[in-house]
Amino acid sequence: MTFPLSLLTRRALEVLGVLGAGQSVSAEDAETIRTIATSVIAMLEARQVVSLSRELEDDAFSDELLLPLSVLIAYHSAPSFGLNATELIALKLQADDAESDISSLMVTGRGEQSTPGMYF
Repeated sequence: MTFPLSLLTRRALEVLGVLGAGQSVSAEDAETIRTIATSVIAMLEARQVVSLSRELEDDAFSDELLLPLSVLIAYHSAPSFGLNATELIALKLQADDAESDISSLMVTGRGEQSTPGMYF
């Protein structure tokens, strides 16, 4: 199964505490998150953690990525939404775990990207 960027946007805003249940995403907040999501995905690709540009283009991400990717995007979006230092520290810990989860998903084959073999 897959999910669209709009669901990723909504989940990242929920992680930030900006959006509550039943609330609508404002166009401004959605644009902020989408811009940062594009940058986060580019960063993950540059660091060779995962390649998601095709998913971003197709607007269809693997379900396994929803929670960890939304936390990672929320962390990088936090300055735009005025989180305090304590909230930022807690979110940083979650983001570190989220990146590790994303990497693990790719290595274990739960995601769509293959991992090159290492030969000794």
